[in-house]
Amino acid sequence: MMKKFRQAKAMRELWQPVEITVPGGRSLEDLIAAGGYAKVDPDISEEHFPSPENASDVRRMIYFFRFDHRRFNQILKRFVTLSYIVGRMRRDITRGYVPMGIRELLAVGEKFKSLCPLVALGDVWEYSFSNIIMTPLGKPKDVPTTVYAVPCIFEAGGSRELGLRRFFVAPEAQKWETDWRFGAIDNSGR
Repeated sequence: MMKKFRQAKAMRELWQPVEITVPGGRSLEDLIAAGGYAKVDPDISEEHFPSPENASDVRRMIYFFRFDHRRFNQILKRFVTLSYIVGRMRRDITRGYVPMGIRELLAVGEKFKSLCPLVALGDVWEYSFSNIIMTPLGKPKDVPTTVYAVPCIFEAGGSRELGLRRFFVAPEAQKWETDWRFGAIDNSGR
């Protein structure tokens, strides 16, 4: 019983708010290298996630949101939509939480190597490609397909990876498993 209590307490302490410094003068590649990831998605680049120009170091307080409903029922795995997640972050107007971006994600990943899975909903890379499908009459039809890619840190095969979670639906309809953690910035200036 005491061991379970200590494990639960350790999890609560692990996900307390953290204060980080988001380096303004470092490139995205430097931040990725400092995180020590076993694998990095090649689409996480300056081209898709450009760094702000003339940015200086910024201290941020990062809060973590988790919507784990499975503690009540270990069998069913539930999902939450992106609009629900962002709505919960922003519902307390006095706090002013906004989803963190990729630079905050990489700064947290550099400082805290054990925090995963963690998602940065503040930066979404949107791209399109041409998709050829066959109509019921057997004729090819060109259908443009939009993809929304969200940066995240996760564990796969026992190692920590930096990747993109891709969705083929609009952001408000995206569904996330409830065991993901979503980083938010305290934007109230405290």
